[in-house]
Amino acid sequence: MTIQIVNSTLSIVAAFMSTKQGLVLLNPKQESLEIGNKCGLDKPMLIVIGVITFLSLLQFTMSIPFDAGNFLMFSVFIIVVCFRIETKDLRGFAHELPFFAMNLMMLYMQFPMQEVKDR
Repeated sequence: MTIQIVNSTLSIVAAFMSTKQGLVLLNPKQESLEIGNKCGLDKPMLIVIGVITFLSLLQFTMSIPFDAGNFLMFSVFIIVVCFRIETKDLRGFAHELPFFAMNLMMLYMQFPMQEVKDR
């Protein structure tokens, strides 16, 4: 029961963060563009990453493609982490690690409503 509560909480936090990050990337402001340019990403590429973030949000809120959504979100995190390492932005790299770990924990614990769905 406790694992289910933790996983449900993680799913809610991940959904909120994906929504927030997706909105920021779909309509990038000057600060986001500067960070993207530092990593070698232009505005259209940031928008593509925002769309991928929204697709992963839709997938990991449903039970069937839950794993696919998490792996899609992993790919976004890996891309961002690689760009952060390439530009030697260790603070940005460290900022991404908890979110990467959160998705890893969600994959380990599986879909939070699995027992409810099976009844």
